[in-house]
Amino acid sequence: NAFYYPEYNNGWKVLAQPDGTLEFEGERFNYLFWEANVRDHLEEIHPQEGFIVAGKEAISFLEEKLISVGFTSEERADFITFWGPKLAANEHNLVRFEWNESCDKFADLSISPQPDHLYRFYIFMSEVDGNYSLAPQILPKFSREGFVALEWGGQISDYQPKNSL
Repeated sequence: NAFYYPEYNNGWKVLAQPDGTLEFEGERFNYLFWEANVRDHLEEIHPQEGFIVAGKEAISFLEEKLISVGFTSEERADFITFWGPKLAANEHNLVRFEWNESCDKFADLSISPQPDHLYRFYIFMSEVDGNYSLAPQILPKFSREGFVALEWGGQISDYQPKNSL
């Protein structure tokens, strides 16, 4: 069960412009979108590092983390308008990020010609109903020099950690 936009036929063949827009079959897009049901990543890894985020702090949390990673203002706006409401809907969330090669297990991504920097950044979240302790994750800092491609995504999980305070 998956959804793609624009239509996906064994891949997207797009031309990236220097301003970041993508040309696909005569139309311009700011990004490509896909959504699918996949295995629960948080349940698989039982994270020991991440963040406990109050729903009312969702926007400030995401802004702070995305700025520190190196998202542009437009990328932050796209990410936050998608994930912000999902975090804000819960009183408390467990949040963990994955990036770059660790995202290869979620989806294949190949770009030709290869960008100078290819960044993948995923958020994994679950609503938690107790007080939990996690060591804070140290997040990467992305370089924005040259031809840069950024893929972001994430997953909503049912995972409940076992280490309550």
